[in-house]
Amino acid sequence: MGKTYEALAVIKFFELKNERVLVLCPKRLRENWAVYRRNDQLNPFVDDRFRYDVLFHTDLSRERGYSGDINLETLNWGNYDLVVIDESHNFRNNAPGRRDDTGVIVRRSRYERLMQEIIQRGINTKVLLLSATPVNNDLKDLRNQIYFITAGRDDAFKESIGIADLKEMLRQAQGHFSNWAKQLTPKRKTADLLARLGSDFFKVLDELTIARARKHIQKYYDHEMDRLGRFPERPKLISISPDTDTAGCFMSYDRLSEEIDGYTLSLFNPSRFLRPDLPTEIRAEYERKVGNFTQAQREGFLIGMMKVNFLKRLEISVHSFELTMQRTMEKIETLEDLDDTVALTEFTLDDFRVDLLKYIEANRAQLEESPFGLYTVVPPHAEIPTISPGVIFCLRQREGHVSSPSMEQVNPLQPYFLVYVMESGDIRFGFAHPKQILTIYRELCTDKPESYQALCNLFDQRTQNGRDMAPYDKLLQRAVDAIASTFRKRVATGLQSGRNFVIPNQHEQANETTDFELVTWLVILTPVAGS
Repeated sequence: MGKTYEALAVIKFFELKNERVLVLCPKRLRENWAVYRRNDQLNPFVDDRFRYDVLFHTDLSRERGYSGDINLETLNWGNYDLVVIDESHNFRNNAPGRRDDTGVIVRRSRYERLMQEIIQRGINTKVLLLSATPVNNDLKDLRNQIYFITAGRDDAFKESIGIADLKEMLRQAQGHFSNWAKQLTPKRKTADLLARLGSDFFKVLDELTIARARKHIQKYYDHEMDRLGRFPERPKLISISPDTDTAGCFMSYDRLSEEIDGYTLSLFNPSRFLRPDLPTEIRAEYERKVGNFTQAQREGFLIGMMKVNFLKRLEISVHSFELTMQRTMEKIETLEDLDDTVALTEFTLDDFRVDLLKYIEANRAQLEESPFGLYTVVPPHAEIPTISPGVIFCLRQREGHVSSPSMEQVNPLQPYFLVYVMESGDIRFGFAHPKQILTIYRELCTDKPESYQALCNLFDQRTQNGRDMAPYDKLLQRAVDAIASTFRKRVATGLQSGRNFVIPNQHEQANETTDFELVTWLVILTPVAGS
């Protein structure tokens, strides 16, 4: 959310360098962008004097004529330093243009013209993509849009972020998504998917995307929401169930539904009455599947449709309408309760970086003087039951074992490893789930400038002022073991995914004997009653 304002900030950066900017948007959104260029009281940024050009997606299909005051026939398409593509998901299909019978291109597609005349031709063009739904069917949608950033090159990120082949990486990720989506809903957990996806997929989205959803803004920008105003509250749906008729003469629709459900409708079920002495070859024809269904199954579906049609004739009834709405609402509420969906925000850490930069600026001297191994003690979160007593460890591989492209394919935060170990020794989240761990860390520690003195005293008491750290040594060893186990699994997954995966060198790999530094640790401890 707020994509337009973010884009305007980027546009202003380019215009301050006296560079040309083009905004490509759907025709219906013209006013959304044109207003910021006008000397108008409706323009909240009139002092910024924006001068970018605005063209429509459909203009890419035109060779001549005017779009606003721009002559499309003489326009120098390849002379823009920045192109902002609003609703970029409209270009998720890189469909080829139309060709004649001899194979000669008659007309290029909008995708081809945008790529060839604006992105690849002329000066080096930067691209900013804006979309609320960048992925519709599969990750090819995302790939085709990212190609505008790479000018169609699959190896464009090889040097910058270590992605050797964009197409192959997204193909592997799509395979993991597809296999995960085939699982039954009760077994389909987001955590399982995140554990299987390679760090290169995480890295691409983390480096290239800024994702914002309503819940995301409400959660991470709470103070700004107080200042600017919150989203409208959506009241809970209320079901109203009036009687069918005021005289009480008509049976209820539940009873009517039961009556209709009991109909056999034999007229539509002839296969039920096949003679037992039919020749085997004729009976086999009835039992043979055409497509995925036998004749008897198709008749069963037809009967079901006929029963529904009986009820559909009564849809003008208030009660029938209410009943339908009630069932719909129950389904909506059920869907809202499920947590097996995946959003792009699962793969980005930009919010945490913003928080970190602010904290570093405010506490630079104190941080530079702080040694490794600092810790604190906090209580579990009263409103988040998944946060239970245990420890969050932040470990770092020592120098000589640290960062390489092959290691970064396995660990998204290389050379750092985050692990949340519960008091029982079970692993709540391993290093493949950095966002979940950082979110827990934020919930427990943000805006808590003072330590929980009673919990610190309890910790000192249980550890004899640090002389008996055996329970926490065991949890630390569990964290190291979990790192080694997850590391091996992710290497095995990478090998199965495709040819571009490179096994890290033996001396780089994380295992039970790897030399780690303890950067910091967060103890989650249940308070004693009365303390």
